[in-house]
Amino acid sequence: MTEDERSDAGTDEDEGPSRSSDVDDCDNVRRADRHTSSGEESQSPSDETPFTTPTRNEDNFDSKSSPAGRSENNSIITRTGTRIESILTSRLSIGDRSVLETYLPAIFAVFLLITAAGGFLVYGAQTAPETTTETRTAGTWSANATFTHGAVVTNGTFTFTEGQQLEDRPLYFTRVSPELTGEYLVTHRGDAETASGSVDLRLVLEAIDESSGSGQGETAGPTVYWRQSRPIDTVSIDALEPGETRRVSFDADVAELNERVAAIEEGLGASPGTTRIAVVAETTLEASVADDRFVDTRTDRLALEPSQGTYSVSSSLTESQTYEATETVEVPAGPTPLQQYGGPILILVGVLGMVATGTAWRENTLALTETEHVRLEYSQARSDLDKWISVGSVPPREGRTVVELSSLRDLANVAIDSDRRVIERPDATPRFVGLDDDVRYVYDPPAAARGETTNDSPVATADTTSDDRTRDASRNAPPGAE
Repeated sequence: MTEDERSDAGTDEDEGPSRSSDVDDCDNVRRADRHTSSGEESQSPSDETPFTTPTRNEDNFDSKSSPAGRSENNSIITRTGTRIESILTSRLSIGDRSVLETYLPAIFAVFLLITAAGGFLVYGAQTAPETTTETRTAGTWSANATFTHGAVVTNGTFTFTEGQQLEDRPLYFTRVSPELTGEYLVTHRGDAETASGSVDLRLVLEAIDESSGSGQGETAGPTVYWRQSRPIDTVSIDALEPGETRRVSFDADVAELNERVAAIEEGLGASPGTTRIAVVAETTLEASVADDRFVDTRTDRLALEPSQGTYSVSSSLTESQTYEATETVEVPAGPTPLQQYGGPILILVGVLGMVATGTAWRENTLALTETEHVRLEYSQARSDLDKWISVGSVPPREGRTVVELSSLRDLANVAIDSDRRVIERPDATPRFVGLDDDVRYVYDPPAAARGETTNDSPVATADTTSDDRTRDASRNAPPGAE
């Protein structure tokens, strides 16, 4: 071995006197880890599976924890909870177990609340009344009304033949068909046997201002400057069956009505507002459904609006209302499906969960071993610092000072402060190296951490340099060998 090689090799290893205690401690940890691994080899899972804590013997646990005189049901629940606990611990990773251990009291409280909720439902099922009262719809009823209208052509033209019947047109020609005829139709539907009432049909002439509220608010209606009302017909309705229609006829000579409006305005000496001609029907209809009496009152209008040689016809109907008759009846009652089945299920889930979590809490079965703590801390640190770490090899350089750091986070902090990368050497010792001018900062994970394979661990490569292999060989060589 040359002097330069001895110098460089000594750079990585020359801290023998100062590091003797640390090296001895590291070797002791490694020997202990190898001893533990050899002792658990028969029951430990493969490296590909998450590290788990071996479960205790169920029979021994039950016999030890069960006091004399415990009932068989309690023993079954305890064994079931222990099995659940064993299954969970065997399938959980170290990180999951650490989190679960932290929140174990909160999880126990949740299962306690679930049990209480189940007990509340069971209590409700036991105290539920045998019968209850319900309000049901016994029947419905509604009243309806509409207008039909038409005009006969009295003065024939090339377009309209004399004697032709015009029906339900929105506009008629005053010279061709000056007289409007029509019907007001009243009917009802529903569960009422019969209905009775009256219809008051009138012809109304009026001049109004629709933009005004007569100074009494917007809901007071338009201002009426003048109004004349002439009865057309008053009809009584008796024993009107559902679906049966009662008809009230009317007629209006539009030409004559125009002359009357003109005479009124001439007499007044003015024509304020808007002149309206309308057939107005005020209807009251009564019916009984399931001993409930209903009265329907409505006002419907058929408006006639004269213009130059024409008049338009439009209807304004009160919206029909459906009346409901109700009755109170007694119906069988009892627990709901949620109370009957959900309560026992919640109690079972809650009790098993409390037994499992309580047993784990009392026996501390989810607690991590010292080796598992080391592995977890290393895995978390490697994952958190991944963006600062690169996998590669570090060539030797003479004259570097070697500084060993106690954790990967410390090495990463040094690299960040010096704006350098941390180099991970998967097949070399030390595993992590950081370079800063003439100082070589190194960190070698403990044996427990190096023996774990996780998803966050980098894939080992064989791209080690001859310098790395020389250094490893020199470290494993017997004392005095070169």
